[in-house]
Amino acid sequence: ESVVRDGRFIHQFQPQDAPGFNTTHYIHELSFGMPYPGLYNPLNKVVKVADEEQGTGLYQYFIKLVPTIYEAPDGARTNTNQYSYTERFRPLANQLTHTDHDHNKHGSHATHQATTVLPGVFWVYDMSAFMVEISYTSVPFSHFFARLCAIAGGVFTVMGIVDSL
Repeated sequence: ESVVRDGRFIHQFQPQDAPGFNTTHYIHELSFGMPYPGLYNPLNKVVKVADEEQGTGLYQYFIKLVPTIYEAPDGARTNTNQYSYTERFRPLANQLTHTDHDHNKHGSHATHQATTVLPGVFWVYDMSAFMVEISYTSVPFSHFFARLCAIAGGVFTVMGIVDSL
């Protein structure tokens, strides 16, 4: 059972019931804004299972939001956000045979001793101070033709030098 109080989501359960609290979760889709071609949302389809071996505990997702402006080839602009994340699992204190691991999407790990935690899945958001602008520009045919002529001229020159030897 839970309640929202002063804008905060609060769990209500007995501490002795904490080991039976199932923190298994499946993130179907997580995005912040309109999608654009090539957008990668790293938390889509993430599955975490609280099994017998690992037990229950605290799942934390530290999300870094990056404001993004995407400009399509036709000039249409979309204001959206990208994100990266770091996740951490901390087991309950009574599961002393387990340690918790910090995982980020780059695969690094840090190990810590188990502490008393409130089991659940929590999200911590942080906005980046930087903005990314993605735009695509096409190269005119005249540039392609000039490069092709330069290559042909270089080949002609080298062949002339080789022929004179």
